[in-house]
Amino acid sequence: PGIASSAQRATTAAMAEEEPPAAAMGEEAAAPPAEPPFTITVTVKSASALVAAAAEGEEPPAPPPPSKASFTFAGEAEPVECDAVEADASGAYTYNLTHAFERAPGAALIQQLLTTPLAVTIFSGDVALATASVDLAPFAAGALEVASAAVPLTAVPVAEGAEPSPLLPTATIAVTVTPSAPLMTSAEAAASCVLTLTVSSVAPAPESLTKASAAAEAPFLFTAGLPLTGIAPALITGGALVGDVVWNKPSAKFFLPGATVAALKNAIKGRGSTVPLEIARYVKPGLALHDPAFAAYRAVCALCLDDLLNPGAVTAAGTALLAAPFGGAPNSCLPAAPANPEGSKPIEEEPPADGSSAWASAAASPPTVTFAVALSKPLLPPFKPPAPAEMSVADLLPPREPIAPLHAPNTATEAFRAQVLSAAGTLSKEYAAMFTGEPLEEGGKVLRRKSLVFELNRSGKYHAMKERLKEAAQAIIKERFFAGGEGVQGKYNELYVHLVEEMHGALNALGAPGTSKASDAENGDAVDHDKLAKYKALADEYEVNREDAIADKWHQERLLLTRHIPEVWCDYGAFLSRRGGFGKAEEAYKEALGCDAAWVPALTALCALMLHDEEYGRAEVYGQAVTSGAAPADPVAWSLLAATYSALERETDATNCNYEARRLQAEAGAGEETHVSTALLLLDMHMPAEACALLEQESGGEKSLARQLCLGRASLLEGVTSTAYGHLMDALSIDATDPRAFELLGDLHASEGRVAEAEEAYTHAMALGSSAAPGSLKLHLNLGATLLVAGKHADARGVFMAACGVCPCASTWLGAGVTMLRAGDLEGAEAALAEANILDHTNAKVWGYLCLVALLHGARAAEAEQALGMAFKVNITDAGLLGEVGELFQAAGKWKHAEGALRRAVKHGAGIPARLALGKVMSEQNDADAAKVEYKLAEAEAKEGGATTDAGVMAAVLGALAGVHAELGEEAEAAACREQLAAIAGGAGA
Repeated sequence: PGIASSAQRATTAAMAEEEPPAAAMGEEAAAPPAEPPFTITVTVKSASALVAAAAEGEEPPAPPPPSKASFTFAGEAEPVECDAVEADASGAYTYNLTHAFERAPGAALIQQLLTTPLAVTIFSGDVALATASVDLAPFAAGALEVASAAVPLTAVPVAEGAEPSPLLPTATIAVTVTPSAPLMTSAEAAASCVLTLTVSSVAPAPESLTKASAAAEAPFLFTAGLPLTGIAPALITGGALVGDVVWNKPSAKFFLPGATVAALKNAIKGRGSTVPLEIARYVKPGLALHDPAFAAYRAVCALCLDDLLNPGAVTAAGTALLAAPFGGAPNSCLPAAPANPEGSKPIEEEPPADGSSAWASAAASPPTVTFAVALSKPLLPPFKPPAPAEMSVADLLPPREPIAPLHAPNTATEAFRAQVLSAAGTLSKEYAAMFTGEPLEEGGKVLRRKSLVFELNRSGKYHAMKERLKEAAQAIIKERFFAGGEGVQGKYNELYVHLVEEMHGALNALGAPGTSKASDAENGDAVDHDKLAKYKALADEYEVNREDAIADKWHQERLLLTRHIPEVWCDYGAFLSRRGGFGKAEEAYKEALGCDAAWVPALTALCALMLHDEEYGRAEVYGQAVTSGAAPADPVAWSLLAATYSALERETDATNCNYEARRLQAEAGAGEETHVSTALLLLDMHMPAEACALLEQESGGEKSLARQLCLGRASLLEGVTSTAYGHLMDALSIDATDPRAFELLGDLHASEGRVAEAEEAYTHAMALGSSAAPGSLKLHLNLGATLLVAGKHADARGVFMAACGVCPCASTWLGAGVTMLRAGDLEGAEAALAEANILDHTNAKVWGYLCLVALLHGARAAEAEQALGMAFKVNITDAGLLGEVGELFQAAGKWKHAEGALRRAVKHGAGIPARLALGKVMSEQNDADAAKVEYKLAEAEAKEGGATTDAGVMAAVLGALAGVHAELGEEAEAAACREQLAAIAGGAGA
């Protein structure tokens, strides 16, 4: 009463504005009036019927008693109340209790309104009848007014044995709370939020705390504090020791202005970042005690709030370890230790002597704080898929004709088959013209045959058929057996077998229903899948042996078998990417999409390739083709999209894609970090920089095993061995029983020529493998090769033989054969090499070593020559092996074969000894000029080596050169060579 309403005040102000005082008329403009104070007006307007009316039949009815209202506003000690009023005819009351409170607007006022509701009391006469609590938290969300016409009333408890409260359960009051101006703008309301901090417990409690509390009759209270930027810290007080430290009221709400919200978001930005929560104990007020161990119980824990970084997330909860105490650090958010009251006694507890945290003495386990943080609105908006890309995959794949069936060339063999069918047709027609039905007499078939042959000879048709078949056979001989001009000696048996097989094949197909090659190509059953798998294994094997050209050939052989299976194109694309042919790889993956437009491996690989080429718009197209259609639950595609949007600086889309990738990875239960699978894909495509960038997005500096292995592998691909070594050591410190780290460590040592260290690392990796997951082909071959280089032939033989049991292939049997050969076991070497030759008859090294074994046997020169011819045919390139073979042919006097082997050896990089041997072979063939050329080249190579060339090697070159000059009559040149020889000999003597 006596307080003007807001409408009245507004009317008065408007009238004052329209009619300024006369004293001010015509005078100079006065100073602007001071702004009116900021007020919050509370009005308790009315109440519904509070008590029941008199029962029917009562005479006379008792009128409702008078009632009055009072309320207590936040920050006020005394309530505001009105005079008692009478009820109207319906039993309702009109109070019109209004009061305005002056306040200073700001975050502190909003915090006060958030945590202190308006308390209203309704009296019946002079007795408190009911109460109501009006929550003012809407002001923290930007509300302009809190008003309700029906706030429910709660009956005041009555004394035991007294009459029950007459309050009607439907009783309500009308209340409004209106500030004179908005507490914050709409932009400030949108940026701010309410934080609810919950600290449930600290457990376990150290024994020293339990003893001190028991001795002093629980004198402690505990406070937890979370520092907040720009406003007072969030404090949870009143914790007590009840077995563990627990809080009776563990939760509290705190208003965060926009700047504080932004600071919190920035503090936890980047997964793995934490915010501190402080814990301290205080002596209860009013006790004549003080705490000498206050600093020892002041500690901090790091809260991981990564969950708040998920789109739409508003909660984060967990446990955190208590760390060392802050002591009297000036940046602590908790109150300092209170001054010791006069005459107070110390609590009988000695702080740790070394100044460490008293919490660390908990015997059972390190103490942890159980916490939860909730926000009224998310830091990041809820998940929303990125907007569709402007293009589609079809726009990036220009329309093309369907892949035509791959017809084999019209070979001589096909022509021969056609002549066989023609001859068969001619014979059938002649027979049908001469005879009908089956012969009835005995020996009739023989007689008919003789008659048919006579007629064919008489008519000349037999001769014509024979000539046509002869021409077809000659074409086969030219094409298949001596295309290079060699004779046909020794080929007759093979030719006969081939012609008979082709004849039977043609005749067996005679009369079978015809099928087009196109339909065969389109029919998956027509593809020889066994050959596809075999060729894939051969391609992988040659790639492991770093023979990329041959591996490429086997991938192309697979494409000759079929061009309609997308997996074949994807395998080829991945291989091309590993070789650095990213442009060709892109075309291969596009061919895969031509076979199946929704083939996920091709789409994800193309997304990765576009990331590598910085074609981010195209990367988005391929990534969205997976996430919005082909495989929406593929975490790798979402991860690649996240990297794409990060590069495009579309942070919201990047965050959403990262979140979806993490969610799908967790649902898949793969047990890997979110981006590890994607990093492995990138590393398999030899994109180490992109893999490292992706891994850095998530870890927040945490060193997990999978992450360190990926980083180590990436550094190896980039050639930064020192960095790779650090990552691999980190991986071994996490898990020293993982064979992958040791295998990569072996690769690192081998790349730098440290044979002993590589052998040790590979041996550890092999030992850590299990029967269920034995070492890979690459590991077996690398360890065997390392042992072979170290001269440990017996150990190398054991490794290769074990590899033959685990993954039998030409390379493992070849390794076994080479180790046996070097150990002098020619029989075993030949058997192993024969096995290798059966598994892959196109392996040039196998043929080369078979030639070497035949030469070492001594009496098998013909076999050696045949093996060398096959090695040449499959393009042998091993310079060392060729040089060894050439020298053995030279020793056996087989000059032509020695020349062929040695020329190929020097072509592929063999050194000076091969040149010298080739020169000697040319001299033995009486071609001194050719020998001179080879010796000159050897001399140039020796001089190019300079100080690294051995004096004995140089002497051998000069001696040979002097000899060939003398043979050609070039005495001056020969004398110059002898002078150089003498100088070398003099230098060696000195």
